[in-house]
Amino acid sequence: MDLKASVAETIARQNLAPPGASILVAVSGGPDSVSLLHCLKSLGYVVEAAHLNHQFRGEEADEDARFVAELCDSLEINLTSASINVPQLKLEQHLSAQQAARNVRYEFLELVRAERQLDFLATAHNRDDRVETVLLNILRGTGTDGLKGIPYRRNSVIRPLLDTPRSAVVQYNEDYNLSSRTDSSNMLPKYARNNVRSELLPYLERRYNASVRDGILRLSQIASDESDYLNDIAIAWIAGRSVLPAADLLGEPVALQRRVLRQWIRANVATELSDVSHVLVEQLRKRLDALSSTTFPGGRFVAESDGGAIRIRELARAEKVTIDDIPAKVGLELLFGDYLVTVTTIGTEIDEPSLYLKQWKDGDRITLKGGTRKVQDIFTDRKVPRDVRRRYPLVADKDGVVSVGDICCSLRAAGTTVRLVTAD
Repeated sequence: MDLKASVAETIARQNLAPPGASILVAVSGGPDSVSLLHCLKSLGYVVEAAHLNHQFRGEEADEDARFVAELCDSLEINLTSASINVPQLKLEQHLSAQQAARNVRYEFLELVRAERQLDFLATAHNRDDRVETVLLNILRGTGTDGLKGIPYRRNSVIRPLLDTPRSAVVQYNEDYNLSSRTDSSNMLPKYARNNVRSELLPYLERRYNASVRDGILRLSQIASDESDYLNDIAIAWIAGRSVLPAADLLGEPVALQRRVLRQWIRANVATELSDVSHVLVEQLRKRLDALSSTTFPGGRFVAESDGGAIRIRELARAEKVTIDDIPAKVGLELLFGDYLVTVTTIGTEIDEPSLYLKQWKDGDRITLKGGTRKVQDIFTDRKVPRDVRRRYPLVADKDGVVSVGDICCSLRAAGTTVRLVTAD
């Protein structure tokens, strides 16, 4: 496959950018971003580049930055670069390394695009990335929206390589004698995507279906078309209302209930809820006709139901975030504050019937090996930011605090494990 022809066709078919548009290309130094930068310039677009050093890989990351600077200089392309201590932000914001890096990267790239007054931001996700993303979403238990995979466009972000396989990227770079860098973290088995790429997909191709990638993309396209249709129905059902009648919504098929709630949240929560999780939707749906409140990740918005209607309210900055206690069961994933929480195993001394998730309150204590400690002191030791603490889950039973998230468990909770995933 010819990469340049593929990119030009994708841009035209998906209406990503008009001829001569100005585009900021996110350039990591890897083969995909290098080929995209070179290709877009050769197609006549006004191209600039941006590079962010996340400071995760020390000298290797510094070498990436130097490489990108030399590449842009050789191509006579303006480069904006920055170095941000993402490992520190990861600790301060209590995020995974990948989540912290993604948040910082897109914030930086959009800031550069706006400051440079460029029309679009292009990232170098390719066809194989699409396949891997859909398969990862399936393994995580996605709904229909997750089967859509990576979108060609979201706001100012465009992805012209999404129809181009990785093999075409390699061939293009060879044809134009373009060198690139290899990110060593792409080889680490601790990242699920790396295992899908290097082990699962090759195994499926070898053992089950040599055209499995085409099959996954076909599934993705069908799901995308059907999801868009259902979204249109849900938006029409909402009809611009900010308050939803519980009885009317509960009278609809469950599939439409979920779709309406998801679209309603997206329309009314002005925050970075790029993926409205199934767990969040289900918690709202199952409490529609009951007196309840659910605080969204980030702590700025809360959904409140009086049993007859549900509405979303933005919390005042000075308002103290209040999150209702939620009954918990072993193995059940629940949304609490900024986190998806699962009590995966439980110790024999814990009273499982009274198990619940609770918000930290002043004076809460937990019994550890050295005696009892204030939960507040544990937060301080682990550098959990103050604005996160009220939205951080504690597991408790009738006898007190069982665990402080996945940080530590009570002395009486031997055998208890808790899994936390940041809800973004």
